[in-house]
Amino acid sequence: MLAQYAQAADRRDEARLRDCFHADSTHDHDFVGSSAEFCGFAMRILQSLVVTHHQIGTISITVEGETARSECYFTAYHRLAPGVETVFGMMPEGGDVIIGGRYVDRFEKRDGKWRIAHRQGVHDWLRN
Repeated sequence: MLAQYAQAADRRDEARLRDCFHADSTHDHDFVGSSAEFCGFAMRILQSLVVTHHQIGTISITVEGETARSECYFTAYHRLAPGVETVFGMMPEGGDVIIGGRYVDRFEKRDGKWRIAHRQGVHDWLRN
């Protein structure tokens, strides 16, 4: 799911992004609410970018029965289109934003499928 999330975001594939989360999943990463609402929010931002690229690394997962907790590092690179305002603020033409942080997730296995039940995103640093 971690790699699928990064690939879905970079390919702007909303259906694949939504598939990472259980229907009642919650989100706290640039957005607080349901993960379903987050996916729409994220797609609006991703569609406004010229280029986006996510890297996932340093993955730690602890499984306890049908629940798992994970933490992984992410680096996200975004090239903003001229004159487009996003959650990153207004940037000059070709403005770049690079974010380093962590996804802290709770996974649950339901009906034989592991998906994210809650995501907490942490931004450790940002450069623009």
